[in-house]
Amino acid sequence: VRAGEGRLTEFRLDGKVVAANVTLLSAALSGGYLYGADPDLRERKVDVATLLLRYEAGRALEEGRPVVSFLRGNEPYKNHWRPETVVNQRLLLATHALAPLMRLHESQVTGRERAVGALREALPAAREALPPPGTGGRG
Repeated sequence: VRAGEGRLTEFRLDGKVVAANVTLLSAALSGGYLYGADPDLRERKVDVATLLLRYEAGRALEEGRPVVSFLRGNEPYKNHWRPETVVNQRLLLATHALAPLMRLHESQVTGRERAVGALREALPAAREALPPPGTGGRG
């Protein structure tokens, strides 16, 4: 934190810390690393995920960091908690003027996914070496 490579944020309600978040920082990334929240927030109908996303997106925008990530990935140490694997997706937002570039990007991703699917069918042994379907090759 002192070196500017991280941030610790406390969220308070009526003066009491009810959630805390550790964020790793680089010039281009704001990465949510670890958070904790008081279980009583559920009773108060507080959506912690929305709270963190809104806060981190706002800070990243203020600080000029173009990427916000919650650093999800398939690191072996996370398997201790027996996580449920889900497909990671990105939501890309742009102005109307950038719509053609967004469609091009979407076409490239779709083409890459189709190529992986075709390779899986043609070479069943390659399944172990290929990324899971829908991940675009990224963890």
